[in-house]
Parts: sequence; structure tokens; C-alpha cells
Amino acid sequence: MDTGVAIAESIRASFTAACLVAWPLTQYKLGKSTAFASTVEEASPLGIPLLYWLKVLVGILASDAYNYWKHRLLHHPLFWCIHRTHHQFKDPNAFAGFAIHPVEALVTFIPVLFICQTHVLLWMPWHAPVIFFFIFLNYYLHCGFSVPLLESLLRPLLINTSAFHNIHHEKTTRHFGEMLVLWDLLCSTGAWPV
Repeated sequence: MDTGVAIAESIRASFTAACLVAWPLTQYKLGKSTAFASTVEEASPLGIPLLYWLKVLVGILASDAYNYWKHRLLHHPLFWCIHRTHHQFKDPNAFAGFAIHPVEALVTFIPVLFICQTHVLLWMPWHAPVIFFFIFLNYYLHCGFSVPLLESLLRPLLINTSAFHNIHHEKTTRHFGEMLVLWDLLCSTGAWPV
């Protein structure tokens, strides 16, 4: 895919994501109830801050399971027309990570609306770094090359790597994990590159 087209597709997907983020942020600015807690104790189960990290871990696993099955479903012939835009990158670059069809952007970023659910309770000083890490990870997965130090740090944590994800762009029937490789390993749809 031409770099100019990739940039345009990334902007289009970012606009969809921004629209979804605008709703809860507007609610918050208007003083309406959202998932944003004012203290870590308020956001933590039983008011115990250590349990907040357990909640984040469970949230990551649930979000990643959702993304794995969504991604795998997008590779089904019935839905491939939606995901094909992203796979025009056989050798990905940083724009490929967000160069997705608007429908895919919608189903990818719809979990952002959990911020509108007051019972979710997120403490942004601890939650935001996790979100930013996964945004950075998406850029890294699609940068088109692998950094040995990052690969060696991410792999033992079962976090997706550029080398792992590049195989997905070469062979679109494997490696559907977006954040973690856990679901690929459990569902036998992926294996670590040698």
C-alpha cells in the first residue's frame, strides 16, 4: 500500500476512535458520572490499591480475548472485505497499525465506551500508562522490523512482538493476537518464530 494511502487510512481510523473517546470525555467534562475515579482506593475492589492491578490484569486478559476473537473473525471470508485494508501491508510500517476500515475501527475501539460505565471505575494515573503502552506496542508490531532488546523483553511476558506479528502479515491464517500471544498459543493459531 502506498504510504499516502496508509496515512489517510490511519487518519480515518483515528477519527472513528476519537469520536468514541469524545463521548465519555465530554460526559466527564460536563460533570456527569463516568468510570473515572478520584482515588485509587475508590477504583479498587474492596478499596485495596493492590487489587486495582489485579482488576487491570483481568481487564487486559478480557480485552485481549475480545481482540483475538474479533481479529480471527475478521479473517473469515465473510468479513475479510473489512480487514483487507489493513493487510495490504505485507511488510508493515508504523501507519499500518491504525490503517483499518471504519467498521473495524468501530469494533476495535468500542470497548472505550466502558469509560461511560460508572461501575467500571478506572484510576487514570495507573490506567493511562497501560493504555499508552498498548498504543506504543501497536506501533512497534507494525513498524516492519524487530528490535532484539524489545523482542527479548516482551517474549517472556507473552506480549506480542514485531517478529511474531510480521508472520501474521505474511501468512494471514496465523497469529491473531493483538496484545498478547496467549490466545494464539492456547488456540494453536501461532508459534514463536525461531
